[in-house]
Amino acid sequence: MMVLAALLGPLSAWAVTPEQQEKIEQLKQVVLTHFRNSEWTEAIPLLEEILLINPKDTAASRYLVIANRKVVEPYCELAAAAYLAEDYAEALKHWETILKVNPDDRRVFNLMEDTIRMLNERTLKFLYTNADKLFREGRYELAAAEWEKVLVIAPNEARARELLEITQRIIVDRKVKGFYEKAEEHIRNEEYGLAINALTEVLEVDKTQERAQQMIATLYKKMLDSMYVKAEEFYRQGFYMSARDQYYRIMAANPEDDKVKGIIDRLNGLINVSPKLDAAGEVPDILRRGLMHEISPDGNPEVAIVAAQYAVQVEPENQTFQRILDHLQKTHLSTLQTMERLQRDMNVIDQYLFVALNNIYEGRYDLAVRKCMIVLELQPDNVLALKRLGSAYFALGRKEKARETWEEALKYAPRDAELPGFIKQAR
Repeated sequence: MMVLAALLGPLSAWAVTPEQQEKIEQLKQVVLTHFRNSEWTEAIPLLEEILLINPKDTAASRYLVIANRKVVEPYCELAAAAYLAEDYAEALKHWETILKVNPDDRRVFNLMEDTIRMLNERTLKFLYTNADKLFREGRYELAAAEWEKVLVIAPNEARARELLEITQRIIVDRKVKGFYEKAEEHIRNEEYGLAINALTEVLEVDKTQERAQQMIATLYKKMLDSMYVKAEEFYRQGFYMSARDQYYRIMAANPEDDKVKGIIDRLNGLINVSPKLDAAGEVPDILRRGLMHEISPDGNPEVAIVAAQYAVQVEPENQTFQRILDHLQKTHLSTLQTMERLQRDMNVIDQYLFVALNNIYEGRYDLAVRKCMIVLELQPDNVLALKRLGSAYFALGRKEKARETWEEALKYAPRDAELPGFIKQAR
């Protein structure tokens, strides 16, 4: 009651109006009631209002301090109890509540700093323990996450940084190993594109992987080689549109290959007259072999023309064959002008064999070789062409080549009476 009396006692000198003085007296009466009932929280805003009216009111200032202390006393007790129980998070919560009421209390600041230090130490201990456990269990990603939490709390923790680097290295090595295994599986299945993708993932994880870089270069070449083989297989079988599409893919993958554009141009010219030539039979086979020379950058246009001439001679009613011949003769007019005129009484293959024989008789053995080779491009099993080719080689002094050629002929004609003598002569 003495406290209350002091509160209601005379004010320090301050220029207040009678109305303000009356307001202060009313507020003090309410404060008196709150103090009697230990309602400290309710009294605080009223005391603050008094001080707004009269900042020199020392009694109100003193008892505002008393009310604030009364408010925070329970939180101090709770914070101290939580601290002693090592429940630092709970203690910190109570210290923060106290600071909201009394923000200038340096003692609470110091207690908070100590509580935070203890909380961090406990948290670090927990994180280290948990990370070690996860690491031993091989759960490296989770362990790394724990080390990172340690470094957020304590950026200078050298041990945590070292363990994090070790863990991250293991994670990278495991990922790299997995991608390599995936790549090797794709390589076994000749899935070179997928293998390259897996190896690219290796480099995304670890850019220093020279092995992956070397493998990608090797696989890229293999992939391109397989694409070339597939394209050639398409046009070998007479699927010219498929071959062209494959060469477009090759050109996209390897734009530096200048030959591909020429192949595509020749395929487009052929597709305009015959998109495909996949019919079965000896004549289509010969024509397909000939057209390989039209498509290939290293091909001999004369072989292609001879094949088309032969096809038209054997099947004159076939309009596709005629269109192909017209296209070839128009495209390779200069080559056509150097070729033998067609004879009406024999097909062009027989004509070439006949010309080769005459070349041998006349001592023009190189020409004989050339004529026989054109026939063999179209009919690899033509025994007469092999025999005459061997004779031309023999006449040129190339006995080993002659013997090999006659031995090849003997495979197709094992009962030929002349070949054994030819072969014996060439040994």
